[in-house]
Amino acid sequence: MKGLLIKELYQLKHGIKAQGFSLALFVVLGLVMKSTVYVGMMVTVLITNMILLTVGHDEQASWKRYAMTMPLRRRDLVTVKFLLLYLLTIVSVVFTTLVGIPINILGDISM
Repeated sequence: MKGLLIKELYQLKHGIKAQGFSLALFVVLGLVMKSTVYVGMMVTVLITNMILLTVGHDEQASWKRYAMTMPLRRRDLVTVKFLLLYLLTIVSVVFTTLVGIPINILGDISM
């Protein structure tokens, strides 16, 4: 299970530059609009997109067919995807909170 999670994290490395650029753009837009909700929603969309990227990489590499030759159950493959989703959700909540604090402080100053 640990090896499958590491595989998923390696797959995320492929799209991290594009995701990081999008994230930076959305954070700047959120700061300009002074909207914590906007940043939170965009981070949620990016997290969902990251999970779909790993699924796409698996499809491209025919991972499912290869994984079925290993002593793995389908339940393990699905469990790792959900575990990755939970980990990324925790990261996104922490990130949104850290970005939301300055946005809220800037919003209070302007009023």
